[in-house]
Amino acid sequence: PGGWGSSGSSGGSGNSGSSGPASPPRPPAIPPRNNWNMFNGGIHYLKMSADADPKAFLAAATREIQAGGDIGSRQTTSDAPAGVQVAQPAYKYTLVPLLDVHMGGPDLTGMSSSGDMTMMTTLATAAIALLGVSAFNYVTLSLARSLRRRREVAVRKVLGADRGVLVRQYLTESGLVSGIALVIGFALALFLHPWFGRAIGQPEALFNLFDPVFLGVAFAVFMLLAVAVGAYPAFYLASVRPRTGLGEGGTASPGRIGQAVTATLIGLQIAAATALLIIAMTMTAQANYIENRPMGFNIKNKYSVSTTCMLAEQMSSDQQMAAIRRCMSGTTEVLERTPEVGKSVRYGGSLLSENISTQVYGRTAEGEEIGRAARIGVDTEFLQFMGAKLLAGRFFDPNSAYDTALMEQQKMMMASLGQPFNPNAPRPPTPEKAPVIVTRAMLPLLGVDTPEEAIGLQIAPKPRSAYPYEIVGVVEDWHQRPLRYEVLPIVFVPNAIQQAVIELEEGNVAAMRDRLTSNWRELTGDERASVFVNSLEDTQERIYTTDFRLMRAVSGFAMVAILVAGLGVYGLSAFEMRRRVREIGIRKALGASPVMVGSMVIGRAVLFAGGVSLLAWPVGYWLASDWLADFKYQTQLGWAVLPLASIIVMAFVGLAVGLSSARAAAMRPGLALR
Repeated sequence: PGGWGSSGSSGGSGNSGSSGPASPPRPPAIPPRNNWNMFNGGIHYLKMSADADPKAFLAAATREIQAGGDIGSRQTTSDAPAGVQVAQPAYKYTLVPLLDVHMGGPDLTGMSSSGDMTMMTTLATAAIALLGVSAFNYVTLSLARSLRRRREVAVRKVLGADRGVLVRQYLTESGLVSGIALVIGFALALFLHPWFGRAIGQPEALFNLFDPVFLGVAFAVFMLLAVAVGAYPAFYLASVRPRTGLGEGGTASPGRIGQAVTATLIGLQIAAATALLIIAMTMTAQANYIENRPMGFNIKNKYSVSTTCMLAEQMSSDQQMAAIRRCMSGTTEVLERTPEVGKSVRYGGSLLSENISTQVYGRTAEGEEIGRAARIGVDTEFLQFMGAKLLAGRFFDPNSAYDTALMEQQKMMMASLGQPFNPNAPRPPTPEKAPVIVTRAMLPLLGVDTPEEAIGLQIAPKPRSAYPYEIVGVVEDWHQRPLRYEVLPIVFVPNAIQQAVIELEEGNVAAMRDRLTSNWRELTGDERASVFVNSLEDTQERIYTTDFRLMRAVSGFAMVAILVAGLGVYGLSAFEMRRRVREIGIRKALGASPVMVGSMVIGRAVLFAGGVSLLAWPVGYWLASDWLADFKYQTQLGWAVLPLASIIVMAFVGLAVGLSSARAAAMRPGLALR
C-alpha cells in the first residue's frame, strides 16, 4: 500500500533507430540500481506520501514533459550531426498502484504481470459449476436411495419417531458425507497445489491452505453444502406415511414432484457438461488455429542472440556511453568470433511482443498524416532469412550503395558514442532518401489497392524527418502481436542495430550458448557478461501462455463434469434397473431379447440427454463466442461445435446407462419374476 509503479513509454523513434544521438555528458537523475530499462521508457517504483494526490502529481509531470522539459529538450537538432533531424519521441507516463499490477494485466496497467483476472474468474466459475454438478449428483442419488428407505421410515414412525427426529438424522448423514468429502478434498489440495500453481504460472507458495480466513470460508461452505444437498431427501423421507411406506417398500417410485426434481438435477448436470464441452472444444480449435496460422515469417529453429555487460556506478558518463557502444556492437563481434554459428542476420525492434511501439507517418515530411505503423530496422538480408513473402518490388540488396547508405550513417553515429566532442570530426553523409519495405497492411494507409501501386511511393516519419522513405518492396503481413489484435502495418528500414537472429538445430542450442558466452567474456574481460540465445518459437508460445493455460483448465473441468454427470446417470440408472426387474422379466417372457430391452432403456436416456444438451447450446455458444471475441483472427468452427458436443455427451450417457442396464437385460425371466 502506498507503492506505485511508474511506467514510461516512448511512442516515436529517430531516424538513427535508437532513442536519439549522443547528448553532452550528464549524470543520470536516478541511479541505475533504482530503475530498469533506462534508455527506452522504463518502470520506476515510487512511494508517495499519505497526503499526496496521484492524479495531481501525474498531471503536473505530464505538463512538464509536454512543455519540453528535462527529457524532451535533450533531443534537438543541435545535438545531431549536420543535416540530420531527429523525431521527437512522444512520452507518456502512467501511475499504477502496485496492488493492481498483479491481476490487472498489461492492457490495463502497461506493465507485465503473471496474473490474469480472466483466468482466475474462469477457473472459479468452473470450480463452482463442478461443485454444483457434484451436489446435484449427490441429491439425485440420495433421492433414489430414499425410495428404498421408505419402509424403514414407516417402521420408525410406527415405533414413535416424529418428523423432526428423522429430518435431523438424514441431515446429519448428508453432513457426514460432506465432511468426509471436505477432508479428502483438503488432502488432495494439499498434495496437488504445487502442481496446480505451476500449471497456471503462479508460484507454489501462492496457496496457503492453512490460512484462518480460508479455513473459515471452507467450513462455512461445508455447512451450507451439507444443508443444501441433504434438505430435499430428508424432508421427502420425513413426509412418508407409515401405511404407504409399509405397503410399497423398495418398489415404490417417486411421485411427480420427485420425478421432476430428479430429472431436473440430472438435466442440469448434462447441460453444464455440454456447455463446458462447447467452450473447451472452441478453445482447442482456436489453439490449433493459432499454432498453424501463417505468421508471415518463419520462426522454426530461429533464435535471437543478445549480449549483456555490466555498468559500474563509478563510471563517468563518457565511460558509460563507451561501454554501451561496446555492448551494442558486441553481438556482431561475438558472432564473427564464433564461425560455428553460420549465417546470422540483424534487426532492431520487436519481432514478437504484445506491446509494439508505433509512430506516425506522412506522405512526406511536410505532408498530411496517413496513420501509424511499427518500425523495424533490419539488415539487407534479414527478410529473406526470415522467409518473408515478397508481393511486389524487391528485397534489400547488400551490394547496393543506395540500400546501405543509411546503415553506414548509423554506424558512424554509433561509433561516436562516448567519444569526446570533436567539431572537426567527419560527419556522416545525409542521404536524399532511404529505401524501405512495407507489409500489405500498409496499403490502406497509402490509399492504394495493390502492392504494385505502392512501389515508388514516398513516406516520412513525423513530425520531423531529414529525408523521406522510398517504398521499394511490399511483403506479406507479419503477425508480431498475438492474434487477438489487428495486424500492424510495418515499415522495414535498413538499420545497423546489432540484435541478431541465427538458425540452429534443436540439440545445439545449449552448446552454442556456452560457446558464445565464453567468447563474449574473453572479448570483454568480464566474467559476469553473458550471451542469451532465445528461441523465437518459445517467445511466441509465451505470448499465448495465459490463453493455453485457460484452455487446458477449461478442458479439464469439462472432462471432469462429463465424468461426474455420467456417474450420476449410471447411479440413477442402476437404481431404476433394480426397481424395474419385474417389468423386464415380463417383457423377456413375452419374447423381448436382451438387445431390445437394453435399446429401450438406453434410447430413452440418450434422447433425454440429447434434448437437455440442446437447451445448453445458447449458453455454451454465448460463453465460447465471448471468449473468442478477444481474438481478431478466429477459427471458423462456428455452429459445428454444438452438435458435436451433444453427440459426445449423448455417447457418454449411453455408455453409462448401458453398463447399468446390461446386467438387468441379461437376467433370466424366471429369476426376474421371482
